[in-house]
Amino acid sequence: MVTKINRRFFHNNYNRLRVVLSLERVEVLGRNKAGLVSGVWVLLLFLAVFGVVLKVPLVESNSGTIYIRADGSIDPPTANITRTNNATYYFANNIYDEIVVQRDNIVVDGAGYTLHGTGADYSKGIDLSYRSNVTISNVKIRTFYYGIWLDHSSSSGITGNNITSNRFGIRLDESLGNSLSGNSLVNNTYGIDLAYSSNNNLYGNKIKDSGFAIDVGLSPNNIISKNSITNNSDGVRLGSSNDNTLFGNNITANSDDGVYIEASSNNTLFGNDIANNYAGITLEHSPNNSISGNNIKANKYWGIDLSWFCPNNTLRRNNITNNKNGIGLFYASSSFNEISGNNITANSGDGIYLEYSPNNNISGNNIAKNECGISLGGTNNSITGNDITNNNYGICLWSSNNRIYHNNFIDNYISADIYVVSIGVNYWDDRFEGNYWSEYTGTDTDYDGIGNNWYEIDDDNIDHYPLMGLFSDFSIDYEETYHVTTICNSSISDFEFNGTAISFNVSGENDTTGFCRICIPTALMNVTYTVFVNGTEVSYNLLPFSDETYSYLYFNYTHSAQEVVIIPEFPSFLVLPIFMIAALLAVIVYKKREV
Repeated sequence: MVTKINRRFFHNNYNRLRVVLSLERVEVLGRNKAGLVSGVWVLLLFLAVFGVVLKVPLVESNSGTIYIRADGSIDPPTANITRTNNATYYFANNIYDEIVVQRDNIVVDGAGYTLHGTGADYSKGIDLSYRSNVTISNVKIRTFYYGIWLDHSSSSGITGNNITSNRFGIRLDESLGNSLSGNSLVNNTYGIDLAYSSNNNLYGNKIKDSGFAIDVGLSPNNIISKNSITNNSDGVRLGSSNDNTLFGNNITANSDDGVYIEASSNNTLFGNDIANNYAGITLEHSPNNSISGNNIKANKYWGIDLSWFCPNNTLRRNNITNNKNGIGLFYASSSFNEISGNNITANSGDGIYLEYSPNNNISGNNIAKNECGISLGGTNNSITGNDITNNNYGICLWSSNNRIYHNNFIDNYISADIYVVSIGVNYWDDRFEGNYWSEYTGTDTDYDGIGNNWYEIDDDNIDHYPLMGLFSDFSIDYEETYHVTTICNSSISDFEFNGTAISFNVSGENDTTGFCRICIPTALMNVTYTVFVNGTEVSYNLLPFSDETYSYLYFNYTHSAQEVVIIPEFPSFLVLPIFMIAALLAVIVYKKREV
């Protein structure tokens, strides 16, 4: 209305003002400085009169909130949006207003144009409240409180948008089954924020230069995959959120945690690259989570940190390298965790650190080139089957009543592999087998693969059954999972069970004597065996503590590259058919006698 009044004023007064200006121009030309000043005042009057008119084209016209109504219409109809069959809506130019969608089953395509906001509190770039099956794509969204807002929304797709400088880039509240993919979110306080929202898929988004990149609160069963999350304050936060899955994400160079899990359980993290953050993965008050197959490297503090009531978590097959510390477990409530099959190498501090943490299982890890391989505080922990090599200290021991056996301690530099910093009794064998110590100089005169002399750490810590060769554990999935273990002074490769026979290759320095002590579950193969080395049958000793559950065989050979094959006298899979055939024959014979 203001614009119309100014234009009317312009037309009604144009001729009168033109005369005034013409007279002033004559007077100015014929007068002195006083006249010149008078002319200037008239010119200023002219600018004052027409100032509003002159500025109108320079200000972007705002028509107010734009609605896509339930009937498919656009309100106001002059908005820079076109439509096709009430199903697809395209931006025709940049838009400087909020958009509220009130129709389901449509596509809103920004066509590369920008939706601008003023940053006002609670402003919404695109509002999808209570909507279903709406696709928002190819929009640039700037400076709103919420870039895109989904409230009680379902089955919608947010894809290929560029969302910058909002408080919340994308916010989901009580929303179910939506897909957020291929979006670029930059310089938002929160990149993607979920509250009370489940079964959503966050895939292939690029989130950087923000506060929380992805913040998931009170939201279960979401999938967060293959996102690039870099240079934010925090990467991914799960707060009071269970049963979520994070996989294939690249989470790097965030100033705090790559992944922070608080008061959340049964979440699965696998196949993520988590690097150059302050901490890789931090858990607090979070039990029963699975962290497996992640590449966690070069984080400034912890690779994985379990703190304050974090029991029953599984950390398996992760590559944890070049962090300050590898894995940390803190306080008595971080118990009954499984740490197995991880590669924990070249961390400048501890590979694994336990502080007053009991009843954890640490097994089958490669722990190498750390300051201390395992810093062990806490009781009743099981440390078994680990390769602990080339650390400054193999184990820094400051607790008691732990079980430590079947580990390979190789070339740790300081204090004979174990640095004891407190007094306490620990158990270094399982009453049959202990650990392999590369510096052990004992002998094996009874040829059972166990040293004749004890390996003494101190008066309270003694390995009574030190191993004469490296310990290996081979898992076989055959009807169920079996473990075949070896103690061998050869390198073992290509271990295989083909359903009948065990085979593997051994190698060592030519013309030296090699030996192998092998433990075979009798449920896998029966109790009578034949051993071949390079096709030649060799004799073996069945060790005296073999029983109905396990058979322990000891045999030796001359080193070169050799193939070992062990077969049962009667393959186990033939026992039942043979028994059935014998029973059938007995029945036939019996019937013939009756005749």
